Amino acid sequence: MATEYGDLDLLKLMGTRESFDKYNHFILEAAVLEETWHLLEGMREYYSSHPAATEVEWSGFRTHYMVKAATALGPVRGGMHAAIIDAIISDPEPSPKADELIEYFVGLHHATKIRNHVDKIIGGKNVPLDEVHTILEEFDKDVALVSDSSLEDVLSFSDMEAVYDKIYRAGGLEWRLEDLNVSIGPLHGGDQVCVTACPNVGKTRFITNEITHFVTQLDPDDRRILFVNNEESKEAIWNAIYCSYFNVTDDDVLKNVAKYEEKWNKDVGEKAIAVYQNSSATTADIERVIKAFRPKVVVFNQLYKVRLPGRHAKATDAEQYRLTYQFGRNMADKYDLVSMPAHQAGALAAGEKWVTQEMMYGSKTGVAGECDVIIGIGKVYDPMLKSQRYINVARNKLPSGPRTVPALREDSHFEVKFRGAKGRYETIEY
Repeated sequence: MATEYGDLDLLKLMGTRESFDKYNHFILEAAVLEETWHLLEGMREYYSSHPAATEVEWSGFRTHYMVKAATALGPVRGGMHAAIIDAIISDPEPSPKADELIEYFVGLHHATKIRNHVDKIIGGKNVPLDEVHTILEEFDKDVALVSDSSLEDVLSFSDMEAVYDKIYRAGGLEWRLEDLNVSIGPLHGGDQVCVTACPNVGKTRFITNEITHFVTQLDPDDRRILFVNNEESKEAIWNAIYCSYFNVTDDDVLKNVAKYEEKWNKDVGEKAIAVYQNSSATTADIERVIKAFRPKVVVFNQLYKVRLPGRHAKATDAEQYRLTYQFGRNMADKYDLVSMPAHQAGALAAGEKWVTQEMMYGSKTGVAGECDVIIGIGKVYDPMLKSQRYINVARNKLPSGPRTVPALREDSHFEVKFRGAKGRYETIEY
């Protein structure tokens, strides 16, 4: 429970309309004393009935509030309310640390939720511990909003130049595969690009082909790409990364590991790419790693296998898949990164050239709705075409880039060469 001093400071802060409008929605009933909650409701009514008032005139508020509340409160409780208002009148200056004060009450609310959760566990109820992670995630989000809660921060006003700078998509990360530069254009923080294909077609090699090109475009002091892996071994991922970057086979690397390691550390950087290996990773686990590492690109292999908070345990598979992709999009927006999940294609895609979004395993339409771009990779059952792959940009909601060809944004089908041993995809020149 909040202390009376903390509650008194909160009421003083809310004594200006600006602070009340900015902070009141962060304060919940469980985090304050009962008297404080009633007074906040009284202040809300005061501001509503005095539209020109920029702050509470406490003496007038006391008279107005006590007359209205006398019958409902009774003499004892009414006296407590009056004493609180009198204390403010005698010293109305609020704490200068407004954000810290609000964060304190936000913390009280979430601490109460955790305590109630733990009480249920102690009482013998089978309550998922993941719920505690969820409460902590919500706390982090609320605290982040406290210092970023003015209307100017949450509303968009007319700025035509900024709009068209964004739509034109100048800058950003360009693809190694030129076909994607002219069809999709460069990638920016906030984008989510899904790569889907059947097993053993080359999803991982496609991704390593691109991220080893992305990393060279990042500032040397800001090179951070995270590969979240819950499928293959981390050694297999690293082998694919090295082969794609150097455009060599693993046999080539084995002949002189020291030479390639020295070149990698010099050209790319020892810690520019990190692999997070965790086959049972939860959304909370992954966000903690993202928050600490601050990558510019995150690969999820496979995103739909990431464990969700316990409250989603009974959701259908399709809904759980959608929620994992919603998580990927949220990470892209919150941390200004490119999210690149890999997704298994279903049986309908086997042996097909052009893999569409409807062929994605178990997703229905939910996963597609959370993605800006979906890239399908197809392979046909013909030994004469074993090195051919077929790229279908099945969904593209990104704005144009400087080199984007408008016609290719609407009909993006490309036949490419796949050099599997070297982890490279190559544009075919006709």
